[in-house]
Amino acid sequence: MYGEIITAKKPGRVARLGKEVLLRTRRFEVVEAAMRIRGRRISKPYISQNDCVEVLAVTKKGSVVLIRSYRPELDSYCYELPSGTLRDGESPRAGAARELLEETGFQAKNIKKMFGGHPLLGYSDCKLHFFMASGLEKEGQHLEDDESIQVEEFPLAKVLWLIRSGKISDLNVIPAMYYLQAQMASSFPNRQERRAKG
Repeated sequence: MYGEIITAKKPGRVARLGKEVLLRTRRFEVVEAAMRIRGRRISKPYISQNDCVEVLAVTKKGSVVLIRSYRPELDSYCYELPSGTLRDGESPRAGAARELLEETGFQAKNIKKMFGGHPLLGYSDCKLHFFMASGLEKEGQHLEDDESIQVEEFPLAKVLWLIRSGKISDLNVIPAMYYLQAQMASSFPNRQERRAKG
């Protein structure tokens, strides 16, 4: 039954005691949080960073814009959505527009929020914001010094095939594509209805 409490015992009350920065880098901090749970002092490290954005950009022809970005962690080029970390004080919408322009060279007339959440609960405090961009106009990339990015356009069906075949390993691409597929499916009956009335 939805909403049913599965665990028999209630979780112990947690008292936050403070936190300490163990490591600072250009992109994130490693923080150790101290807390008291059921009378015991516990410490847990996690990664703290600004929120991030992922942009699902759709061209006027209905193609999806993906980037192939070199990832030194994997020593490989990977298919991804245009994405990045928000600057201090930057809104998610502004960050999405900036990252889209920098990485793909596309300026979007329309940018709307799809959904958001925490992709690495237990490891990071970063929240990930997903946006859909449309009304694209090509201007030119503005890559950072450490970026090597190729821009490609695919029909949605091809992207879904790339996901199913394992050729896309970035898990952030998957919810965005199935969100788009659901949007297209829900709008199809409306189009059929309008044609029938016309």
